[in-house]
Amino acid sequence: MDMTLNQNAAAEMWRPVILTFESACSFDNPFLDVEIWAEFTGPSGRVIRREAYWDGERIYRVSFAPTELGAWSYVIEAPEQTGLNGRTGNVEAVPYEGELDLYRHGFIRVADDSRMFAYSDGTPFFWLGDTHWEFAYRESWDTSNHPGMTSQFRGMVDLRVEQGFTVYQTNLRSDMGAGDRYWIDGGMAKGVEDVPNVAFYQRELDRRMAYIADAGLVNALGQAWAFAILGEHAVEHQRHLARYLVARYGAYPMVWTLAGEVAGYRKEGRAAMLDGWREVALEIEARDGYGHLATAHYTNERPFADYYQDEPWMDFTLNQAGHGDYLIKASDYFDYLAAHDDKPFVEGEALYEFCSTLEEMGTRLCTADMLRRVAYICMQAGGAGYTYGAQGI
Repeated sequence: MDMTLNQNAAAEMWRPVILTFESACSFDNPFLDVEIWAEFTGPSGRVIRREAYWDGERIYRVSFAPTELGAWSYVIEAPEQTGLNGRTGNVEAVPYEGELDLYRHGFIRVADDSRMFAYSDGTPFFWLGDTHWEFAYRESWDTSNHPGMTSQFRGMVDLRVEQGFTVYQTNLRSDMGAGDRYWIDGGMAKGVEDVPNVAFYQRELDRRMAYIADAGLVNALGQAWAFAILGEHAVEHQRHLARYLVARYGAYPMVWTLAGEVAGYRKEGRAAMLDGWREVALEIEARDGYGHLATAHYTNERPFADYYQDEPWMDFTLNQAGHGDYLIKASDYFDYLAAHDDKPFVEGEALYEFCSTLEEMGTRLCTADMLRRVAYICMQAGGAGYTYGAQGI
């Protein structure tokens, strides 16, 4: 729901309403030169702070999803020259009338037993996801090479819902020549100030994020691959992207996964990558008024990695066992979960069906049986979920 230049609105529980405001002035950099916040207070006294995101010209929008029924009041905090500071309004939260579990039971969290997931109301949540590393621009919205789908992107989302999946595991791949999509002139990656390319968000990413959420899937979103955090201004650049993503999409059912293979595969730069992505994680934690789950997509290592395991911002382990079936042993999972029993564990990327996997005596294709074997091992060891490798769609 988009509300333009009004102060009062209604929204279903757990589903975002967008409040739109126009600044009285312009800024040289309308993203970096100004922060505008809305502080929402619910019927019980709960406070949720949401930052406004710049959406072109002098327009700023606040996306807010109510977490309890009744009247929420809000007040805007903004620089005086915007003419918005102190503006107030109300959002009336009404019952969700659909059938999707995400909005019947609320955003997901770590369950009370600390090893599993639950919806906000305590209903158990099972993580079943698949990988869509280039969902933001390479999965076609209007065409498909599959005869049963008119849209590659929408067809895959619909199929996964039909199959009982609960998570869409994605990545913006902002490191893979895609910087110009997210930033005007590439932003700091190309030596200019970071200014969001709102035309791309409005044209492509908004509808994809909304479609995933409206299908009832949690979006487990990464920003890039690990090496994108290296280089001059890279940490600041990724922190800026995190800030904008939390503001624009943080009222959807989200999980923040930082970066793919977060430690990389070389000793050189490993500490810098882990330190840099930690800063991004802390930026997200500081700005996410909902406290959505946060983790990091781990590098494939034996024994399984535990880079951030004891850090309070990290809510669960998102492992990557790798793509070689003969390397994946039940003991990998049992040993890790015995040593780290205080947070949920998800096998987040093991094997890709129909892709080749190396063996000591040659190569073979990954089969459905191989993928099922890894999924069952993870579950029997005490895992909280499994992600099917499906990039090759």
